[in-house]
Amino acid sequence: MSLSTPNGGNNFCPDGNVNILWEKRDGLQSNDPVDIELSSDNGLTWPKKITTNVTTSSYVWHIPQDQAPGTTYKIRIYHIASGIRDESDASFSVGVPVEITENPVSDSVCPGTRVRFKVKGTGANLTYQWKYNGNKIPNANSDSLVIPAAQSANAGNYTCDVSAGCQPATSQGATLVVKPRPQVTQQPTGGDVPTGGSITLKVGAVGRNLTYEWQQDGTKIGGATSAEYKITGANGGNNGMYKVIIRGECGVDSSVAVEVKVTSSVNEPNLPGGVSFTLRSPIPASDNVQASITSPVNCPLSVTLNDNLGQPVANVFNGYLDAGVAQSLSVNVNQLSSGIYWLSAKCGTQWFVQKVEIIH
Repeated sequence: MSLSTPNGGNNFCPDGNVNILWEKRDGLQSNDPVDIELSSDNGLTWPKKITTNVTTSSYVWHIPQDQAPGTTYKIRIYHIASGIRDESDASFSVGVPVEITENPVSDSVCPGTRVRFKVKGTGANLTYQWKYNGNKIPNANSDSLVIPAAQSANAGNYTCDVSAGCQPATSQGATLVVKPRPQVTQQPTGGDVPTGGSITLKVGAVGRNLTYEWQQDGTKIGGATSAEYKITGANGGNNGMYKVIIRGECGVDSSVAVEVKVTSSVNEPNLPGGVSFTLRSPIPASDNVQASITSPVNCPLSVTLNDNLGQPVANVFNGYLDAGVAQSLSVNVNQLSSGIYWLSAKCGTQWFVQKVEIIH
């Protein structure tokens, strides 16, 4: 007697068929009946008869749906009368479930990044089917899934069904997040601003961990690092083209450049409304800047010295100006860097500005 199939190394599924083939030898006749027995402990015991009194040399065994899974099954062909028998040379498996030993790992990437998911399972001759949001991905049938350049459309949940021929095991889900690139969604708006007035430039943007860098005529503005940039006490130094550079986790974007124009910036001593605002010291100045201001009407008066970006660097006067009385003004500039500054006076609701150049 010689059993040829199954002879070990196979994996069969419950509710499936096994073709059992053998050859009768050792004096057995072709029509001598044999029994077919099943062992689940690698041939130590043979408690189950698959069938009896088979006179052919083959049999199709339909594995029951409730057959216990195992890896040490053997089949034996047994001629009861003579004791002649043969069994599988090695064990085979029935319904051994796949165990996932390595699940794909979630990832968060920028657009264009190469993404690779990987899965591992126990068993031989495994097959794989990757799924995206529960749907099969065509031709995704290996133990790894590669997305060459991830885009927002690839964001979602990925799983893999791993099978050894029977019921597949499904991996844990891996979530892919594709982070947005920085993108301006609302452009800033420039415009005219009166001398001493204010204007706010504002940008809207989307992205992750955004930072902002405002620029005037291509030069970085110190401290201007939010989505809004406000110019107060406007003077001629604020004239120019403004834009903002936006940086994030996934790149850089830039707003359009918008123009800010400061209007009614006057340097002449005799101003509208009868106000006289006059520089009394030589310009360029190196130590002290002196000026005077006279108004035909009483008014609260505040005077500051501003840098070329409109930021105050010295408080010169804060009080009340009587009608027709010349108020002397003086500010020490010894500690200031050389450059252009603006002496800005607010009389009531009116602003008046004088340009001051400092050279050391």
